[in-house]
Amino acid sequence: NNSLALSLRNVSISVLFPPAISPEVMDQTENEGDTASYICRATGQPAPTISWYFIGAPVNIANAMKYTISVMSFNSTTVSSTLNILSVGSSDVGTYTCNATNV
Repeated sequence: NNSLALSLRNVSISVLFPPAISPEVMDQTENEGDTASYICRATGQPAPTISWYFIGAPVNIANAMKYTISVMSFNSTTVSSTLNILSVGSSDVGTYTCNATNV
């Protein structure tokens, strides 16, 4: 009596890729007292985490009177982050950078 046994196992494969930032962030000019908003959209696997920097230093999100940051996930690989700078003034002039990581 010859009988064969069959064993199956399902496996899944994930392809990892580094983050890429969509070119949506642009220079802006605002009137003093206005709110400036910057959007950063990034794609990666796993989905990236977006951080904001002002002149090379992390944006101080603890200062809720000055900054708000919101994050939206579109799917398992794409996220968007919006940085709002409230009541802009001369101390807010400079370069804001979004950084996407997925390590």
